[in-house]
Amino acid sequence: NQPTNQPTNWVPQAIYPTSMGSSRFRTAKFTTLGATGRQGPTTLGDHYRGQDHEHLVTLHDGIQHFTVPGTGTYNIEAAGAAAGWGVSNPMSDRGRGAVLTGTFHLEQGETLRILVGQEGAENTARWTVG
Repeated sequence: NQPTNQPTNWVPQAIYPTSMGSSRFRTAKFTTLGATGRQGPTTLGDHYRGQDHEHLVTLHDGIQHFTVPGTGTYNIEAAGAAAGWGVSNPMSDRGRGAVLTGTFHLEQGETLRILVGQEGAENTARWTVG
């Protein structure tokens, strides 16, 4: 598996190096940045303040751009968001999203585009949800 700079259909939860030169970077956990709904975040705010990736993330049109701090091997863990629910579909029956992990060789300065989705909402119109 080779990394790509294109957004994907999975949501990175954590990026951490397994082998890299002497860097202080240890892990990056990405969040929705407090955004709800389908539009995504409009600002980074203080969500990553004090974390290893504080100065490694920028935001462009709701997509988080992570700049790889050093060449090396990284583990990436990603999880899909939980589906919505409705009157005909109780919250306990909804899909939870898959969790994927992979190991990738990344180059210093490479940019990963990370799209963090939000969990599905309640459908009050009594239609089924997916």
